[in-house]
Amino acid sequence: MDKISPHESLDLYLRTLGHLDEKYVTGPDNDLEYYILEELNIDAHTFLHKNTVDILIYEELIPHSVAENTDKLRTLIIDIIERKRTLHEIRFDSEWNNARHLARVILDEIKNFKIKNI
Repeated sequence: MDKISPHESLDLYLRTLGHLDEKYVTGPDNDLEYYILEELNIDAHTFLHKNTVDILIYEELIPHSVAENTDKLRTLIIDIIERKRTLHEIRFDSEWNNARHLARVILDEIKNFKIKNI
C-alpha cells in the first residue's frame, strides 16, 4: 500500500473535522448515523492521531496551535461514541455539542493560519 502524501492527509484530517458539521445534526437520521457512528468513529482514530497532526504541522499545513485541541477532540470523540450513540444524544447532548464546537475552533484556526500564510 502506498503512503499517503501530507496534502492527502490534510484533506482527510479536514474531512474528519467536517463530519461534526451542524448540517448533519439537522439533516436526515441516516446521514447522522453514517457520518458520526461510521465515518467519524473510524476517521478520528487515524486522521486526528498525533502522528498525522505532527506531519501536518511539520509540513506547515496546519498551525502548531491546533495540536492540543485536536488531541482533546480525538479523545472526546472516541469516548462519547462509546457511551452516547443514540440520535437524540448525538443531536442534543452537551458533550457532542462540545465536540462540534471544538471542531469549529480548530477549523477556524486553520483558516486563519492559511490566510496569514498566503
